Amino acid sequence: MADWNTACLDWERRLLEGRSLVPELPLFEDQRARGLRIFKRLRVPDMRGLPMMGDVAGPWLFPIVEAIFGSYDPILQRRMIQEFFLLMPKKNGKTSTGASIMVDALIINNRPEGEFVLIAPTKEIAGIAFKQARGTIKVDPELDKLFQVQDHLKTITHRRMGSTLQVKAADTDVITGGKQVGTLIDELHVLASKSNAADILVELRGALAARPDGFLIIITTQSKAPPRGVFKSELQKARDVRDGKLQLPLLPVLYELPLHLAKDDGWKKRTFWPLVNPNLGRSVDEAFLERELVSAVSEARRSWPCSPASISTSRSASRSAPTPGPALNSGNKTRRPASRSQRSSSARTSSPWASTAAAWTICSGSASSAVIRRRVNGCHGATPSRTIRCSSAARARPRISAISRRMAISRSSSACRRRSSRSPTSRRKSTRPGCSRASGSILTASPKSSRR
Repeated sequence: MADWNTACLDWERRLLEGRSLVPELPLFEDQRARGLRIFKRLRVPDMRGLPMMGDVAGPWLFPIVEAIFGSYDPILQRRMIQEFFLLMPKKNGKTSTGASIMVDALIINNRPEGEFVLIAPTKEIAGIAFKQARGTIKVDPELDKLFQVQDHLKTITHRRMGSTLQVKAADTDVITGGKQVGTLIDELHVLASKSNAADILVELRGALAARPDGFLIIITTQSKAPPRGVFKSELQKARDVRDGKLQLPLLPVLYELPLHLAKDDGWKKRTFWPLVNPNLGRSVDEAFLERELVSAVSEARRSWPCSPASISTSRSASRSAPTPGPALNSGNKTRRPASRSQRSSSARTSSPWASTAAAWTICSGSASSAVIRRRVNGCHGATPSRTIRCSSAARARPRISAISRRMAISRSSSACRRRSSRSPTSRRKSTRPGCSRASGSILTASPKSSRR
């Protein structure tokens, strides 16, 4: 495996210079040339004029195709590189690329009854790649004679070899025990949300043990949320292979900015966009990226209305600012000191903590949860501070402590009894069974006041 080392230690320099991210490999020339020749002749069914892939595909793609087919040893009948991990932003021809590679593999395959599958989190997502592969065959008269397309079964069959290209859902019950020659996984970051995603990859890799000439291609975009599950582990493994930390029969092609360029909003710079969008000017244009950037920034501002700095400022300002009472003198007259009940009443309506942009201060946390301290306006005439533990994916629900509730009810009940002892009218009102409001609380009439 020393000659088939897929590490690309100078990937940052290659990325900045616009060169291929595929390292120099000892490919088998006949297999490399044949695979690339057929790939370039395939037509793109959803473009005007039905151009060939060789005319519209970017030069970045051809070394990947050469590595996939040129790593097959025709004498040993085994593939020296069996796994390929391709990461790129969306709208860079990911679906067309994957479909054309699978059709190319179906044409070149010499194993009778060979099985090729398209796998995605749902059949709908995998169906997009199948539709592209079907269109590639239908627009070419020679390929239309060579293959039988069954739309209702989502299957393409080679009439001579009996090999098939089929869409399958990402489910262990469907793929268990399979012996696929070639597998294409689309959008691994979405597949990672499934609870059995790790088991699915185990089953797919198990097929490579029975098919030494087989391959597994993962084509995915980066996730909006931080990577998790199998996507996180597979991405990290691909990075380790690229950086020379691991040596596996895996070819990683990762179009991502280096960390020192991505930090401090470096990803917003237009000069860096062509580096990670290899198909810029072909399937994606700069205007689309600009709209996506504006939408992403706007969505981020809506989901988090204030920054941590503004949160800290509003919190300290709310503590130092005087609480206005409900009755204020106009003109240059001095303000009357507000009573306790007035302060609690105004806090429910005027306090900065009651607004939508109330300050949330993260006190401590982990990857799955955070302890958040929030000033919540009390519903019993008080403004208690509560510490709430909320999941990063769940909505925080403030909980009123039982002690605060009992104290508020006790105070309100005492006020009820004092008012009932002052006048017969209030005594009659308090003896009536039911509920009465006092200081914003819903209380049940006391049995002692009923006997009075």
